[in-house]
Amino acid sequence: MQILGNEVDWSIPSWADGEAEVESALSQLQEMSFPSEREEDWRYGNIDEVTLEGLKIERLEAKPTIDAAVQAGVDGVSAMIAPFGEFDNVIVLTNGSPRGIRLSSDSILETTARSKRSGEVEGFELVDFGFTQIPLRLRLPSRTTRSIICDLGSQDSTLGLRTLEIVVGDNAEHEIFEIRSGGSLNSLEIPRTALVIGEGSKVTYTSLQDRDLAAKEFAYLNISAGKGSTVDCFHLAIGAKYGRLRTDCDLVGENASAKLLSGYIGGGDQTLEFRTFQNHLAKRTRSELLYKGALAGSSHSIYSGLIHIAKGAIGSDAFQTNRNLVLSESAHADSVPNLDIQENDVRCSHASAVGPVEDDELYYLACRGIEPTTAERILVRGFFKELLGTEPLEVLQGVIFDSLEEKW
Repeated sequence: MQILGNEVDWSIPSWADGEAEVESALSQLQEMSFPSEREEDWRYGNIDEVTLEGLKIERLEAKPTIDAAVQAGVDGVSAMIAPFGEFDNVIVLTNGSPRGIRLSSDSILETTARSKRSGEVEGFELVDFGFTQIPLRLRLPSRTTRSIICDLGSQDSTLGLRTLEIVVGDNAEHEIFEIRSGGSLNSLEIPRTALVIGEGSKVTYTSLQDRDLAAKEFAYLNISAGKGSTVDCFHLAIGAKYGRLRTDCDLVGENASAKLLSGYIGGGDQTLEFRTFQNHLAKRTRSELLYKGALAGSSHSIYSGLIHIAKGAIGSDAFQTNRNLVLSESAHADSVPNLDIQENDVRCSHASAVGPVEDDELYYLACRGIEPTTAERILVRGFFKELLGTEPLEVLQGVIFDSLEEKW
């Protein structure tokens, strides 16, 4: 069949056949062309080097059940998750399906109906919607918990699809970690995580993208924040040959707030791309975004962000900052911030910066007897300190510094 203009040998899971929305998505995918660098959404990246042809999808004979996942799958990632502490819930996924589960007695992991983001969606989102084998939903209780999702990716020449919706009820507090590793040569990972946050709840979501450096990933994070809720997100990207994350943060309830932080380190010929949408859809909402990256070798980063203040979202505050350190002559960064303001009585700002370590900062340290190479490394490490001042982010400091040593 033709999907996004590519000839593929795929089939929709038999248990999804006949669903009107799935059939509609399939029709759209057959009519849509593959994304191109000629399009604004993709023009800075390497999308022209990506294809779906030759990729296979893991075919399951029957709809998998949650009960099939065993403790052994959790034991297999114990070393991976140990630095992050103890967790009430552990979910291990391979090719988007559960391979290990350990849950608290009042947390529920279940299969769910397919869902997708409201509004116009990208072609890869439709691919995940139509062809993912087992959409999952994690329901968290109305108390404080810590959860971790370990996405181990897929095999060589495989399209890894995964949909996980995390539902937080009202007046709860949860800490959620997500580690995305694995993938391999010629694989393409398309994971989608949706956070649905109830009124008055507080969620901290931390994700680490550490895919194999031969893999590609187009990831999606959808956030819906209810009245009076708070969500703090941090994303660290160090893996993948071409890694892209699109974040849609919808502040749908009055007085909802979001903090969106990200750090990324590129090396070799990596491309790391980020698209963010801060959507203020209710009164007195607040969002603060800070994305910071360091680029070595011939790596390339792309940041494109939009602050959208909808009609009626009076009293809202939105801030967006992207800063990039270019550590070699061959590395480069593109930064494109945007505003779409449809209401008065709001406060918005955006800023971006791309460049090497400042000469005056190097001079300041040199005057104190610090060698230039050492001084530059001190300043680059300090560049990321702004992101890592609070728990649970301190645990990622070592990951950042190790990645810098490896790539630069």
